[in-house]
Amino acid sequence: MSTNAKIELKTKFDGNANRVREITKHCDWKFALDPTTFDTNFKKSIYLLSCCEGGTAGPWAVKYSDTLDKESTATGAKVEDVFDWNKVKKAFIDYFSPVSQVSSAISAMRILKQTGTVKECVAAFRPLREQSNITEVAVLRDYFLDGLKDGLAYKIISIDPAMIKTFEDLYGAAERLDEVYQSRPKKEQPSKTTYRPPVRYQSRGGRSFGRFKTIRQLTDNEREKMIKEGRCFRCRQVGHMARECPNGDSNHSHVRQVDTNTPADKVRAIINGLDDEAKKEAIESLENQGF
Repeated sequence: MSTNAKIELKTKFDGNANRVREITKHCDWKFALDPTTFDTNFKKSIYLLSCCEGGTAGPWAVKYSDTLDKESTATGAKVEDVFDWNKVKKAFIDYFSPVSQVSSAISAMRILKQTGTVKECVAAFRPLREQSNITEVAVLRDYFLDGLKDGLAYKIISIDPAMIKTFEDLYGAAERLDEVYQSRPKKEQPSKTTYRPPVRYQSRGGRSFGRFKTIRQLTDNEREKMIKEGRCFRCRQVGHMARECPNGDSNHSHVRQVDTNTPADKVRAIINGLDDEAKKEAIESLENQGF
């Protein structure tokens, strides 16, 4: 390819995404200042590709130029016609623009949630709005309101649309409503109750069982022996059962009791007639019930 245009490079581009707009503007100004030299799409396109040097830009320019040459060969079109300036400029912008920054800004707006004051939320939303390149007011408004607390967002929606014409109006309304909310006296939070596991005995008289709350756990042999001897599980004396113990607190009763008319000797006889496994379970049950 050849051109009679004298190409004087005023700037070089190595693929830095932050300089894409700078390079395209440089080309526009160059062409405006020297319209005689850059009087065709081909010359403009070649100038932009010539600015790409080193980094990722140089290899891209060579590859893209080869692609256009192949297109010219395949279609039979002149090379000068294939190098359309608007097409080359768009390909350059699409390839090197920081698209990830735009996508990141949009994603960040979608998940932005108010965790403090509205002013803090607005401060976080402003730069994201600029980076997103979104110009549709309705879309941006929805993103902003979705990030606010539900109660505040509903109040803003209920405001007359005529009163909110710009984003600054929207920010201001949200901040004012939030300030009113923040200035309200805080309601006393209900005191939290501490969970306490149920105790073995439940008192009806308001006093504790004293020493009977810490009775040593009996072994299987001890329980069986005391049953046979007719001893009380509380005081270890013969002649009565724990629920009838004269040394106990008469003002208290236990959660679970058997019929108070059941004679102690009858209970012992029933237990003694059981097999070993059933006898063990019965003794444990009686002890747990305070007999």
